[in-house]
Amino acid sequence: MSLLEQNYVIILSHEENFSRTVASQVIEKPAVSAWMIFFPFIFIHYFLNLKRFKAGVEEFTKQFLHNKKIALDAAMNSLKFREEKNKAIEIGLSKINKYEDSEKFKLLKQKQLREVEILFDHYEKLLKTKGENFENLIKRVYLTEFSYRQFLTKLQKAEREVYEEILNLSDINQEFIMIISKIESTVEKLREQEIRTIF
Repeated sequence: MSLLEQNYVIILSHEENFSRTVASQVIEKPAVSAWMIFFPFIFIHYFLNLKRFKAGVEEFTKQFLHNKKIALDAAMNSLKFREEKNKAIEIGLSKINKYEDSEKFKLLKQKQLREVEILFDHYEKLLKTKGENFENLIKRVYLTEFSYRQFLTKLQKAEREVYEEILNLSDINQEFIMIISKIESTVEKLREQEIRTIF
C-alpha cells in the first residue's frame, strides 16, 4: 500500500469514528427499563427502538461524513492523478449535488463548496505526510496546538454557514434548531478532547 493509500485509510477511519461518536451523542438512545424483566413486550418495544437508534446512527454518520468524504476523495484524486484542485472538487460535488442547477440551492452549494475547499487543503497536507496514525499526521502537519486550532476555527465557521443556509431553506421548527445546536456543541467538545489528546 502506498503512503497516499495508507493515509487515506487512516484519515477516513478517523472521520468515520468521529462522525459515529457525534451521531451516538446527538441521537437519543432508548432507555432500559426495569419493567422489561416483568413484561417481555416492553423489551420487544425497546429492541425495536434500539434497532431504529442504530439505523439512525448509521444514517447520521453517513450524512455528517458527506462533505468530508467529498473533500478527502478530491484530495486523493488530485494527488494520485495530478488533477487540479478545483477540477477534483467539482467532480466530487457533481456526483452528489442533484440540486446543483436549482437557483434555490445555489447559496447552499457555495457554502458547501467553501467547506469542501477548507477540508481539501487539510486532507491534502495529511495525505502527503508520513505518520503511523491520525494524531501523528496532525502533529506533523500543524506542529502546534495554535496552528491546528486555527484550522478548526476556520472549518467550524464554514460548517456553521452550511447549517445556517440549511435552516434558511427549511421550514424552521424548534426541534431542528435544537438538533443543529446539539451537533455543533458535540463537535466542539469532541474536537477539544482531540486537541488535548494530540498536543
